[in-house]
Amino acid sequence: MDQTCHSTGTRIAPGCEVRLHLEIRFENGFEALSTFGEDPIRCRIGDGSFTPAFEALIQGLAKGTETRITADGSELFGVYEERNLHWVDSADFPTDQPPVAGQLVAFTTPGGEDTSGIIIAQQDQQVLVDFNHPFSGRRLLIRIQVLDIDGQCA
Repeated sequence: MDQTCHSTGTRIAPGCEVRLHLEIRFENGFEALSTFGEDPIRCRIGDGSFTPAFEALIQGLAKGTETRITADGSELFGVYEERNLHWVDSADFPTDQPPVAGQLVAFTTPGGEDTSGIIIAQQDQQVLVDFNHPFSGRRLLIRIQVLDIDGQCA
């Protein structure tokens, strides 16, 4: 991972409440996520808001830091696995919203958990859905701006 930053002050550590802006772009420049220009993310490190690998990436960053990092999405969000590609019956999709390649769709698993997948293709009455994390298997360009850190980290 390549990392550059300019910082001073309190640093992110386990248990800290942080407020930050986050932007994630794919290598081709597509902006997949950004809070810049919107409300920042507010969370406590270790509360599950971020993956443990992403939390490890931002730990040690100081209040006032603005940094750009190039990272492997599989390292931060899980390895891309072919076994997470599944054919789903097209009847499982709402009739008023036909599946379209590239579309992100929400599902409820048989166990009652919410999950999402990206539609890859449709063939006859079957739809191929990718249930890998959308950032897995991609080179990511990440921009982080640390706005505030609660100095009372656990």
